Amino acid sequence: MLMSLNCHKNKLPYTESGNWINRADFEGLAVGEAATFVIGEFAYVGTGIDFSHPNSRISAMYQFDPSGNGGWQEIANFPGSPRSSAVGFSVLMKGYIATGFDGERPLNDCWEYDPQTNKWQQKSSIGNSSADFARYDAIGFGIGDLGYITTGNTGSGWLEDLWQYDPASDTWTERRGSGKKRSSSICFVYNGKAYIFCGTNNGKLLNDGWLYDPSLPDSSAWQSLNHITNFTNQSFDDSYSDIVRSNGVAFIVKDKGYLTTGNAGSLNASTWEYDFGNDLWQPKTPFYGSAREGAVGFTVQNRGFVTTGFSGTSAYDDTWEFRPDEVQNKNQ
Repeated sequence: MLMSLNCHKNKLPYTESGNWINRADFEGLAVGEAATFVIGEFAYVGTGIDFSHPNSRISAMYQFDPSGNGGWQEIANFPGSPRSSAVGFSVLMKGYIATGFDGERPLNDCWEYDPQTNKWQQKSSIGNSSADFARYDAIGFGIGDLGYITTGNTGSGWLEDLWQYDPASDTWTERRGSGKKRSSSICFVYNGKAYIFCGTNNGKLLNDGWLYDPSLPDSSAWQSLNHITNFTNQSFDDSYSDIVRSNGVAFIVKDKGYLTTGNAGSLNASTWEYDFGNDLWQPKTPFYGSAREGAVGFTVQNRGFVTTGFSGTSAYDDTWEFRPDEVQNKNQ
C-alpha cells in the first residue's frame, strides 16, 4: 500500500502550468487595439489608440525580433489613416493591415507591407460594387496564398460575412460566412484551417466555436466546434468556467493554441490551452502581466508572445512570452 501511494505524484496546479517571461518592452507608445502580423522570423506590431491623448490613433509600426530577450525596431509608418481595431495578416512573405476605426468611422481599405523594401502599398479595398463593407474588430488571417477577413462591427451592427483576398490579382471575393455574427473574437490558424472562438454579438458574450476549411466547398467549409462553457451533460466541459471573453488574444506554440487576456464583464487574465486534435480546453498559468484587453498576440519562431493592450484609460507597453511546458517562475 505504501509503495502504491508513493508512486503517485501530486499533479501540478494549473496556476503553475506554463511560464510567463517578461521580454523587451514594446518600443513605441503604450497602445491598445493595435494590429499585428508575422513575416518569416519577425513579428510586426503597430497602429492603435494612444491613451495619453484620448481618441488619438497612431501610424507607427515596429518589428519584433524574438532573439535573446527580444528587441524592437521601428519600421516605415503605416501610410493609411491612423486607426485602431484593424486586422493584420500575412501572405507569401508580405504583411497586410486592413479595416479598423479612425475615431469617427469604420474603414475598408487594405495596405500591403514588403519587409524587403520597408515600403507600404495601398491595395484594393474590401468589398464590391454594391457596398464598401467597412468594419472594425474583425478577424484577419492568411492560409496558403490567400488572405481572409471575417466578422466585425460596422458601428451599427455585427457581421458574419467572409471575404477572401488574392494578392496575385489584388481582388476580394465574398465567400460563405459561418452564419454567426460576432466581433472582438480570436482566431487560430492551424494545419490550413481557421478556428474561431469568443467575441460578442449585441453585447452578449459568445460561447460557440467554428472551424473554417478553405479547401472545401462553401457549402461544407464551416464546421461547429464544442462550446466553451459548461454546455453539455458530459464531463469534459465541467471546468469551462472562464474561457468566454471579448477582445482577448490568441497564439500557437508547437501543436496547441493559447487564449489569454480580454474582457468578460471585467478584465480577464486566465489562460487556456486548446487541443486542435480533440477540440478540448484546459487551464494554464494565468497571464502574469497586468490584466488587460485590446492586446496583440502572435507566434513567431514557434514561440508565443503578448504585448500592448489597455485597462480603462491606461495602456501598456510590456511584452510577455509564454512557455507552456515550463513551471511558472515567479522570480522572472
